[in-house]
Amino acid sequence: MSLEQVISAVESAMAEPMITDKQQQPPARPVWRHRHRNWQRFDKITIHTVPRFKTSSLSGNEWRFNARIDIKKKGRILLTSYAHDTQSAAEKLPEILSQHELTKAVMETSMEDLCDQEGCSEPWTRSYKLKKLRCADCGHTKDDLGTTSVAKFCDRHATRGDCGIEDSDDNYEKDELPDVPVREEDRARSGFIVIQ
Repeated sequence: MSLEQVISAVESAMAEPMITDKQQQPPARPVWRHRHRNWQRFDKITIHTVPRFKTSSLSGNEWRFNARIDIKKKGRILLTSYAHDTQSAAEKLPEILSQHELTKAVMETSMEDLCDQEGCSEPWTRSYKLKKLRCADCGHTKDDLGTTSVAKFCDRHATRGDCGIEDSDDNYEKDELPDVPVREEDRARSGFIVIQ
């Protein structure tokens, strides 16, 4: 190789951008919002009587009523349906719950800003990375699925407990915020349900 060729090769190598350590790192892993194994499509169904005053110059005026069904998740209405009265609204529920429209509404209604605790409609304040994922069918745990799974909770639900394999304090890489004690009104002995 001649001196001119060596100089040319060195100059062209110097002209190429240098690769930094940051550029050599593998691409970022996809981050998935993890759902609890007992996740529900909705958490509240309400049936309301909706009164209205009908006016008509032909048949006269009178109070009438219908029933409105609201299906909600975390305080957000997913689907609304109407029926003649509350009895027929209740009888209509199996049909409504099996409709494709409900599944579509669940998928299209964003809950990204809310706590992952079922039934909670508070904004999340803490984001935890799961260490292991657990198969709901067989219970097998897996350390790495090639993605990063996170769960997000409000301060009230930040303490996860020690009973579950997947949803437990030991299975989360927690933030530096201090733990919040579980409220007394949230505590219930196993097997007891208080209905007020």
